[in-house]
Amino acid sequence: MFKNINKLYLSLNNKYFCRNYCNNCYKNMERTEIIKNITNNGLFIRNIQNPDEELQLLAVKNNACAIQYIQNPNEEIQLHAVNNFPFSIQYIKNSNKKIKITAVKLNGLVIEYIKNPDKDIQLTAVNSNAFAIKYIKNPDKDIQLAAVKSNGKAIQDIINPDKDIQLAAVKSNGKAIKDIINPDKDVQLAAVKSDGFAIEYILNPGKDVQLAAITQNIHAIKLIKNLNIDVIISYYILKYFFN
Repeated sequence: MFKNINKLYLSLNNKYFCRNYCNNCYKNMERTEIIKNITNNGLFIRNIQNPDEELQLLAVKNNACAIQYIQNPNEEIQLHAVNNFPFSIQYIKNSNKKIKITAVKLNGLVIEYIKNPDKDIQLTAVNSNAFAIKYIKNPDKDIQLAAVKSNGKAIQDIINPDKDIQLAAVKSNGKAIKDIINPDKDVQLAAVKSDGFAIEYILNPGKDVQLAAITQNIHAIKLIKNLNIDVIISYYILKYFFN
């Protein structure tokens, strides 16, 4: 037992010695050697106490995530980091609006790491990536519309979308109707007019919806169950007289 405690004590002492020894090494390292190391691996900056702006810039240009080891980086350093890798914003404390807008413009999904984003940031995020709405708490109607207009499938991340949102979603992507509970006839028509194959996701579509679907894409008839006789007639008219 005492031998094991002794080994543990020696091990901890060795780690402490190595850490301090290495810190002294870095402290006494020539600047040219520091620059070389940071240029090769931006994360090396974590070993440097109070690195100046030149070293900080070299670090984030090599690896944007190196910003997590920089205390109070200025705006230029932050911009270089998020331009290099937008998700590095998660390591930046108290970033200003310019930094946030830059990050979400490059990748809307980084809004997940922005606390209480304002409406401008939210809009920029969903215009960059519609699915960013998933990370926005209680998005208003403008944000919801912007998201579904960018990609109709984003409606899957909207709780209780109203009819305007539903219509905008299916006009953007007919198959978005798959993610709408009990869509009414107007929404069904808008969906199949956008994409005839969207009828696959409509339960018991009526004659008008069936007709709109095959008019948009004649091959949509293969996806319709319980075909209306008028739709069958229209299908053959379309097939033999307009194709």
